[in-house]
Parts: sequence; C-alpha cells; structure tokens
Amino acid sequence: MKSEAFNFAPAGASSPWTASSFLLHPSRSVERRGFIHANTRWSSSQSNSLLSKSAMRLQDLEHQSKRLLAETASHSDLTQRAQIQDLLVQWRDALLASNHVEEASTDSDRSLTVADALERMHDLYQVWQNLDKAIAGTPSSSSSDSPSSSLPHRVMLQVYAHVAQLNDCESYSTRALQVMNDWNETLGGDLELAASLDDYHLLLRVFRSSGKQKQNAAIRSDDCNTMSKAAALAESSDSLDAKLTVARIAMEVLEHLQETGYYMTPTLTTYALVSDCLANVAMLPATGGGNTLAGDEVMSIRTSMLQTIKQADGLIAKNKQTTLQKEDLLRHVQILCNGLDCLCQSSDQGIATNVWTELLWRLRDVLASSEKQAEILAAAAASNQQTDLCERFIKTLTRVLQASTLLSVMEREDVVKALLEPLRSMYPNDLPTLHLYYLAILAFKGAEFSTSSKAYRQELLELMEAKHITLRQSNVVVDSDTDTFHWNLLMEANYDADKPHRVSRLWKEMTSNPKIRRNSKSFSVQLKALAKIGTAPAAQQAMGIWQKTLEKEIVTLSAHDYASVMVAWSRSRHPQASAQCQRIFDRLKQQTDGDANLKPSVVHYTTLILTDNSMTPNKAKQILDDLRGDGVEPDLRIYQVLFKSLSRLGTAEAAETIENLLNEMQKNKTVTPDLPCLVSSMYAWSSVSDGHVKCELILDRLETLTGRGDDSLGLLGAAPYQALIAAWIHNNPSIAGQEADKILDRVKRASRYGIAHAPDKKLYSSVMTAHLKSNLEIGSYTLDKLEELMREMTDANESGNHAAKPDARCTTILIHAYAKSNHSNKAAVAWGLLQRLMKGYQQRGDLDSKPSAHAFAAVLNACAYTHNDHSQDAVHIALQVMTALTDGSCGVKPNSYIYVNFFQVIGRHLANMDERNRIAGVILQRCSAEGFVSSRVLAALREFVPELYRKLPKDPTSRRISLPAQWTRHT
Repeated sequence: MKSEAFNFAPAGASSPWTASSFLLHPSRSVERRGFIHANTRWSSSQSNSLLSKSAMRLQDLEHQSKRLLAETASHSDLTQRAQIQDLLVQWRDALLASNHVEEASTDSDRSLTVADALERMHDLYQVWQNLDKAIAGTPSSSSSDSPSSSLPHRVMLQVYAHVAQLNDCESYSTRALQVMNDWNETLGGDLELAASLDDYHLLLRVFRSSGKQKQNAAIRSDDCNTMSKAAALAESSDSLDAKLTVARIAMEVLEHLQETGYYMTPTLTTYALVSDCLANVAMLPATGGGNTLAGDEVMSIRTSMLQTIKQADGLIAKNKQTTLQKEDLLRHVQILCNGLDCLCQSSDQGIATNVWTELLWRLRDVLASSEKQAEILAAAAASNQQTDLCERFIKTLTRVLQASTLLSVMEREDVVKALLEPLRSMYPNDLPTLHLYYLAILAFKGAEFSTSSKAYRQELLELMEAKHITLRQSNVVVDSDTDTFHWNLLMEANYDADKPHRVSRLWKEMTSNPKIRRNSKSFSVQLKALAKIGTAPAAQQAMGIWQKTLEKEIVTLSAHDYASVMVAWSRSRHPQASAQCQRIFDRLKQQTDGDANLKPSVVHYTTLILTDNSMTPNKAKQILDDLRGDGVEPDLRIYQVLFKSLSRLGTAEAAETIENLLNEMQKNKTVTPDLPCLVSSMYAWSSVSDGHVKCELILDRLETLTGRGDDSLGLLGAAPYQALIAAWIHNNPSIAGQEADKILDRVKRASRYGIAHAPDKKLYSSVMTAHLKSNLEIGSYTLDKLEELMREMTDANESGNHAAKPDARCTTILIHAYAKSNHSNKAAVAWGLLQRLMKGYQQRGDLDSKPSAHAFAAVLNACAYTHNDHSQDAVHIALQVMTALTDGSCGVKPNSYIYVNFFQVIGRHLANMDERNRIAGVILQRCSAEGFVSSRVLAALREFVPELYRKLPKDPTSRRISLPAQWTRHT
C-alpha cells in the first residue's frame, strides 16, 4: 500500500509521485489522522529551558528575529532574505550546541524554551520562503539578482533532527516534511542545490524519533511490563495511524533514493534509518488494532522490512572486499536486530524459519570478535547511543527467546551465547540503567534454559542489586517517585527470576524505611510474589496486606491484586482456602458497583473453581451463568479448569455434564474445545462403569481428526492414551496390563503415521501402573515385564526419543512392584534402584532422577515385608534410608508414611526389644520435631513399640494420649 507523502520530482517536471491532499496539505491531513499538529506549541509543563549560559545569546537572537520579522511585514528586499538566512544559521548553531535541556525557569520573560526557539525559526523560515517565492516570481528578477539558496531548508532539517533526539521533545515531523516538500518544489531540478542524501537522512531521523516517542514514555512509566505483545493492542487508533505514516514515508524515501541512484544511492545509514522507521509498525500484531485494512498494511510493511534487510545485506556483500567502518558495523547490528524483532512478531504468518535463523546467526557473527565489539561500542559512544545499543540488544534477545515456536531448548541456549555473551563482554562491569538489568532478566522469563544460562541470570540479578545499592549510597539526589520506581524494578526482576522470597525481603526493607514510598505497583508485585510462594503463611500474609490496604486505603488495589490474594490461598492447600477465596471474591463483586476496573474476570472464577472442594455438576452450570451475568464470556481456560474439576468426581452425572457442555461449545462456536478439554472428558468417563467404551470412541475421534490434518489439536500426546489406560484399570484391572500393552503399540503406530508423538515416559509409567495393578500378587512375570519396559525406555532414549528417558516416577513404580512381590531379597533390590536414582541426581545433576518421598517409603515397605531370612539386611537398609533422608542431599522431606513404614521394619525384623526401643525413640523424636505424628504413626508405635507408646504424653484427667500441637502440625 503506497502513500504519496511528498513530491520528489524536480520543479515543473512530471512525476510518478501523484500529489494527494496529504502531499499538498500535510499539516491538515496529518491532523485529521491524529498525528502531530503542525502549529502546536508546547505547554508550560512540557517546555524545557536551554542551558543558562547561552540564555543571553538566545535572547539577543530573539530580539533580532522580532525586529526583522516586523520589518518584513512592512516591506521586503533581498537584504532581508540574507539577514533571515544568517539568523537561521545562528539559531541552529545555538540549538545544536545545547546537547541537553534543563528545567524551565519560573520567570517566563527571562527563559527561552526550545519550543520558543523553534517557533521563532519557523516564523523566520516561513517569511524567507515567501520572500524567495515572491522574488522568484517577479518578472524583472534574474538569477543573478536573486541567487537561490538551499541553506535555510537544510538548517531547519538539521534543527528538527537534533531536537527529535531530546527526551520529552515534541515531534516536528510534519514541519520537517513540509520543509522537504518546499525544497523539492523550488530546487528539485538543480543538481547543486537539491536535497542531498544526507538531507534525506535528516528527514528519516526526525520521523524515526517521532515513531518512538510513545514507546519511550511507556518505558519511563511505572509499569515495568513494557515488553509484552499485548501493549501494542492497547495503542489508540491515532497512534497506529501515526506509526503507519512514519513507515509509509520511510518506504517512499527509500524508493525515491533507489530510483534516483548515482550520488543518492542508499547507504547502510539509509537502510538502518528506514528499518527503524518500519520496525515500529512491523512489530505490531497483524490485526492492526482490529482494523482489517490497517492489519493488511502491517503485513505489507513487514514484507518491506525484510526486503530492506536483504538490500542492506546485498550492499555489505558488494563491499565485502573492504573492511567495514565501525559506524557501518553499528548500523548493520541495528538492521539485523530490527529484522529479528519483526520476524519474532510474524512467526505465525508463515515466514520461513530459515530466514529467521539466518539473521540470528549473522548477528552472532557480527558480534563474534572482541575487536568488532569494541568498534561497535566506540561508534555508539561517538553518537551517544551506548544505552540505546544495550537496550536494543536486550529487547531483541527477549523477543527472540519468547519466540519459542522457532527454537528448541538447545537452540535457545545458543541464542543466549550469541547475544548475551557479547553484551556481557561489552558491558563487563555494569549495564547503564536498572531498567536494562530488568529487561535482561525478563528475557529468561517463561522459558527452559540450561544451568549456565540460569547462572548468568542470577549474576545479572546480583549486579542489578549492587547497582541499586550504589545508587542509594551515592550523593545523587533522587526524587521519591524515581526511588520507588527503582525498588519496584528490583522487586519485579526478582519475581521474574523466580525468587519470590527475595521479593518479600525487599518489601520488608521498604516497609521498615519510612523514607521509601510504596505505590500500587509495589503492593501488586509483593502480592504476586506471595501467590508464587504458595504456602499457608504466604497466603495469610497476602490476606493481611489486602485487609490493611482496604481498611486504611493506602493504595487502590486492582482486580489483578484481588486475584493474586486468591491465587495465594488456592496454592496454600489450607483448609480455609476455599472460604477465603469466596470472601475475597464477594468483596470484589461489592466493589464493582463503585469501580468498573474492579470487575471479576476469568482469573477470579478460575481460582474459585480450583479451590472448590465441593464441586457438583449443578454448581458448574451456575458458575458459567454467573460469569455471563457479570458480562464475562467463559473462555477456554474456564472450561479446562471446570472440566478437570468435574472429572475428579468419578460420577456418570459429571461425565454427562462435560459431554453436554462440549456439545454446547461446538454448537455455539464461541470457544473451540481443545485437547485438554477432551482428555478431561475421557478421565470423567474412565471412573464410570463401562467408561472405557466411551473413552475408545473419543480417542478414535481424536485420531481421525488429527489424521485429517486438524491443526487445532496438533499431534496427540500421552494424555488421551493414559486416560484410556485409567479406564481399563478402573473397569477391568485383571486385564488392564494386557490392554495397556495394546495401547502402547497403538501409540507407536500412530506416531509412525504422524498422528501422535512417540511414547514418552508418562505413557510408559501408565503402562507400568496397569501391570502393577493387574495382579494382587506380583510374580516374576510382572517384574520381568516391568524391567522389560524400563529397558525399552532406555533404548528409545538412546535412539533419540529423549521424552522416553526413564525417570524417578517409573523407577518408583518398579520399586513398588518389588515391595509387593514375593522376591526373596526384595529389600536389597529396591534399595539398589533407589541408590541408582540418588546417584543420578547427586552426582550427574539429572533432575529426572530426583527421587520422591514415595520412592523412600516404597523401599521401607519392601524392607518391612522382606523374607525373614534377610531380616538383618532389611533393618540395615532401613537405617541407611533414614540416614539418606536426614542429610538432605536429595532435597526430600519425610512424611508420616515413611515413619510408619520404618516402625514396621524394626517391629518385624528387630527382635532385640532394647535396641528396638532405642532406635524407635530416636526416630520418634525426629518425627515429632517435624510434626508428622499422625494416627497411623501412633497405631504403628502401639503395635510394634508398645513400651515407647505407653510413654507418650497423656491427658492427666482422661489418661488418653494427648500430644502437643507441634507434634501433629503436618498431619
């Protein structure tokens, strides 16, 4: 889609660039589009005073300008035009000498702002332009009498480009565009006086800055989450039009320069500026803010972006015989980063992955050597772009890492090395700002990384905290809002680095220091951190903050903050979690009448469902009705959670309710059921009599749809096949093992035909469970079968199917099988299997081998029921198991079942009562200290260590066992 932005043709010549209303009246057209007004002056709150040392010079220029403007109002001549040109040059020199702005003086008569200076220059330029046209149109005038000049045009573009780089400065892109139009109209045919390539670069710099102003304002806001794609959707239609205008003009400039050729041939600087202008649009969602035409143009601009990168690469390849200058290296990096950002956003539009990876590795090659890194840094420093360069690297890294559909875990690790390592090399001691540290840490959010990458994230976090401490201890005066912003950044960084406990410690520091102001963002991050901690004390602390905030009206809590408190309770597993969530939800609904922003969302209803222990089919229907009554249409997540909750009821009514809701979803076509919804339906039927028949029908349907190429489901994973195995275990356990073997073969066939993934460890564990439950007494056949499945998993893993790698869960099932079997020395075999897991986790760092408490309990169970010929071995192994739990090397905490099984071991195999009492006393002391003295533990003590049982604390009146609450706190 082509926009005719301005006239490139020489004066009087025909041009393919047809004049439009936007060309002839740029200020009026742009104003209609919601762009920058041509004649808008800065408000007093936006004005910035120039450096005081140049104030007198500027005031002098102001007086000269007013005098000259007054003279031209009465009469005009050639000398006035020369004087205006000279004044414009002086204004330019004064403004370009001012590299930054300072606070405006309250004395408006003695302070001249940047906006005032530009307005005066604009007035002078307009008079000069009118004089030039008037003199040129006089019949008696000749070229010698009225020599033309391009200097005022160039001066205005230089000033606009300079001012565009200043923070909080209004964009003058419309005026810059008008200047270029004037220039082309009057001098376009003069090779000596026409606009040069550098002049077009000035125009592109103005528009590039105007497109970034909203983004920069967002970065300085208190909301740290500026990296999400959803931020683009929040942009107004006016902002979208503004960005599209910038992109259109950049493309037309590039096309004009390419058509002109010769001395106007685009350089790397041109391509870098154009790609910057296009990037603001190319990284928007393809919906165009809901506007179909705008969405089409976004896609067109993405294509133009890739074409621009290709042309820049062609220029580099053409000049590959010569060494690139450091400025060209910097521009090449900028172009490649823009291309990667664009492709990350458009990965769902079918753009080839190889183009994306080619750009990524090309960027890696550019940054590969320390010499190139030094040159790039030097070029950035020369143009005051050190912070911008660092931010560009980090944001590109973030977008690349979040494009998970294009990267495997190993490739993601390569990306970290390709982008973060040069960043680490170029900024070895310190990143320029706390916000850049936060963005770098955010890059790792929600993705799987190796230990080395996580270590680097931790290093970034430590450096960020050190920088924060340095800033606090320095003599630099920081206002209260900025100080709070820094604290919030640090809290948010720790939250995104999965360190919620550290967030709470920072919150405590802020609370204890009255000089540190906490705002709504501070409260929000702390509540999110407590929700992530997910313990009962964390939920109670979140509840306390919530209540105190409501009572004292410290800050205004958002609906998201209410959700955080509810999530904290839902994860705490506290007996009162459901009631507390309902209380918070009811208060939220009360607040909705007074504040539309406190409207319940899907998140609140989802949390209610997750904590509801009394879910019924009727209650599920009522929740959906309540949602619609609140104006919230149930989404896929609501149905997923609701179906999963109903599937646990194990009743035919619950299964039928899910089936009816699925039919309703398909009929209304508001939400398309996905694989988790259908799997929940299968699990609901699996607990019903003859439910395996229903499960078979659903699975057949899933395989048929996938075989026909239904992309909404993707390749089937283990879940639906596990549900069918569960149905066989419930309905006919005696043949469940045989049926599970058939299902395993079915998955292998389906994977060969591209219908399902190859069998993974989850599926194998279900097959093993089916064999374990097929027989009340485990014999050699079952043990051999389970061992065979373990070997099959090992072979599959070594053949490349790493998802089938045997893990701790599968090994624990095998340990349980030996514990239930009649194997003569099952305690030793079970202990050997557990030791294999411990060795894999402790020595090789294999997380898949980390044993659970169930594995330790199963080994103790094998010891308890081992043959009497191996009693001594059983006791010895049991003591070793308890020792392994004590040293904490596996990160496993004991539970009441472990203590029950241990007391059974010594009760069955340790005949010496004194030794039995001594060992049991030591273990009971540990059990009581950890709060696991349950009714099962008491029953085991009464049966196997009666003497110790009789010594337990008793109520003095009833003489019944009465234990301290601390002993039973975890039962």
